[in-house]
Amino acid sequence: GILVDGGSVISSTWTTKDFTLGSSFNNKVLHEIWVNANPFAASSMTVSYTVDKSTISIAKTVNLDTAGPVIKRIALDSAYAVGKFLRLNFLDPSANSYMRLNNYLLYLEPRPRTTE
Repeated sequence: GILVDGGSVISSTWTTKDFTLGSSFNNKVLHEIWVNANPFAASSMTVSYTVDKSTISIAKTVNLDTAGPVIKRIALDSAYAVGKFLRLNFLDPSANSYMRLNNYLLYLEPRPRTTE
């Protein structure tokens, strides 16, 4: 069900740590994101990512209104995301439905060091 606090719907959101692959000095390339979530009628989940601690994020919506487990590849816009830090955010966009994220997978690799 949906959780409420004093009659107001509680928005579901979760933000990951900053991923650095062990080094905050080198750039990384994000190739794709995969998510595994439980299906729920009339529900969806917004998956967004930010690079280098930016306040601007790129968001994609995953439909959870399906039969069976939801395993989806999140396609990136035209170019791969490149930066020293990567952070993900998972959100119930309508704040009135249920979402359960089971796990996620990042295809993230270090980029060779260059002079900047």
